[in-house]
Amino acid sequence: MPIIKSAIKRARQTITRRSRNLQVKRAIKQDITALYTAISTGEAENITSSLSMAYSQIDRAVKKAPFTKTPLLARRACSLKQLLRFQPKKPLQLKPPKLLPSLQPKKLLPKSPLPKKLPPRKLLPRL
Repeated sequence: MPIIKSAIKRARQTITRRSRNLQVKRAIKQDITALYTAISTGEAENITSSLSMAYSQIDRAVKKAPFTKTPLLARRACSLKQLLRFQPKKPLQLKPPKLLPSLQPKKLLPKSPLPKKLPPRKLLPRL
């Protein structure tokens, strides 16, 4: 057990952060497994609702940044691939997923036209 007050406080904070992060991880895992079970059963309403829940949990976790972006976005892409492999009896009506502002492609500015060639400088005679 630490003796210094700041070390005691830091230990308390790590415990609360760890429990919060584990709750978020658990929620993401539950939503993704719910999505996979909905895909395997083939019910369109369950698929759309579980997909939106999983995406919102992943986006919230990336936004709050307790985890790194890459594995979470890989899970999101993997779940989308699973969904695209699925052949439903009724066609699914899905909205395209919204990207976080940090993940959206950057807008390219239009290129400015090339500057006109300047006339050649007049050389002064040497003295």
